[in-house]
Amino acid sequence: MSYHAHVLAYGPYSSNIADCLEFPAEFYEDLPMSSLVTTTLFDCVTGTQSETLAKALGFPMLDFSKHVDFHVGRKTKYKVLEDEWGDDAFVLKRLANAGFTFLYLLES
Repeated sequence: MSYHAHVLAYGPYSSNIADCLEFPAEFYEDLPMSSLVTTTLFDCVTGTQSETLAKALGFPMLDFSKHVDFHVGRKTKYKVLEDEWGDDAFVLKRLANAGFTFLYLLES
């Protein structure tokens, strides 16, 4: 079975994180502060990438109990994330510090 995954991030909007979202910051200029916004990080196109992502986030790929609202912190392997996905690793950290929630979405 082939898997592909990504991380959905959602949380309160602020101008401090506008550059972390999927669309240009100017698209959010009229959005009230603290409005709920979403963005997608770490697009994985293979099962190997999906497993690498899960492990770097601190859980097994098929442990569905860990996919919802996982903790970004000590177990997060930022170096692996940075090497594989570049800027998304920094965006993850910034959004975590801004109070965002994360979902690891695995599809087959």
